[in-house]
Amino acid sequence: MPSLGYLYDRPEAIAARTKPTNWSMALLVPEPIALPDDFDTDCGPVLDQDGTPACVAFSATAVRAWGQHVDVGQWQFDTLSATMAYAWLKNGHGDWPGDGAPDAEGSWPLAVWSMAKQVGIPNTSGMGSLITAYYQLQGSAGTDEWIATQQSVIYAYGPVTVAYTWPSNWWTCPTTGLLPYPSGVVGGHQWIRKGWTTGPVGTIYSGRSPSGRYWRNRQSWGTYGATDRFGRTGEFLTPFELDGDYLAIGEVWKTIDVDEPTPGGDMVPAKDKLARMLSVPAGTQLYAIDTGAALVKLASASRLYSPFTYSTSQYAVIVTTGGMQQLVRVNKAGVALLATSALT
Repeated sequence: MPSLGYLYDRPEAIAARTKPTNWSMALLVPEPIALPDDFDTDCGPVLDQDGTPACVAFSATAVRAWGQHVDVGQWQFDTLSATMAYAWLKNGHGDWPGDGAPDAEGSWPLAVWSMAKQVGIPNTSGMGSLITAYYQLQGSAGTDEWIATQQSVIYAYGPVTVAYTWPSNWWTCPTTGLLPYPSGVVGGHQWIRKGWTTGPVGTIYSGRSPSGRYWRNRQSWGTYGATDRFGRTGEFLTPFELDGDYLAIGEVWKTIDVDEPTPGGDMVPAKDKLARMLSVPAGTQLYAIDTGAALVKLASASRLYSPFTYSTSQYAVIVTTGGMQQLVRVNKAGVALLATSALT
């Protein structure tokens, strides 16, 4: 039988879920995005945790596999590497001390993403593949904002991890991918959410969506559920409305990964997927990336690289002082946009 492994009722997990310093996923999508009615992401070969309580590590591996595939065009993670990720998560690896709950089966999202930022998620070569930042979906589950933020982030940045209580009547899933209305609780589980689609309209208590909108989810239980448009197994569909119903206590997380470390300090928030070259005039005020405090003014007119928009009124730019690169903010007013390119 498949196993679960998301710990949602331990003190460590509760504290992590409600940590006030968790970055909001809304930071990734400060502007509205036009979204299609149907969207799906190819997440590569399906993983199979095969009865182990390793769902947090397996779903994190699946998200990391997608990101690395975007970077290098290869699927560099598999079931064995996900099993190794679970061992790292529980027992420690390098500077990562372990999740602090060696006596408990499973773990929780903030633990695995903290590990991924510190030592990475192991690939098939046993090397840790690092992330640079992680974000938590915040707000009221099931609201229009909650749903739209998830859609925009998945569309712009790829699949997210989703952790909720798991019902007893979801151990198996028909080939349609459509599950019944949840009944009972057998524990906690984490999986990935990779897109959305339209489907049959019905009452939430019949297991259908009143709006006809469904999330495309991906299991780490091998051939569970439906086959998606990419020929990958493990897909199951949940109504948008279920996020605010049975699944209201859950967590949704997104990570950002790049080929090179992000300059300018720890966990700098990326706001979009565009890189820019800017013409910045002399005398432009520079601001600290973390606090927004005024720093010095730019001594001479310069062309500066901007890896992302910091806010609706400011760019993040890289400047060099004393031979060292650092990330700062500048106001958009007075800055000329020379070129843009998409980040992967």
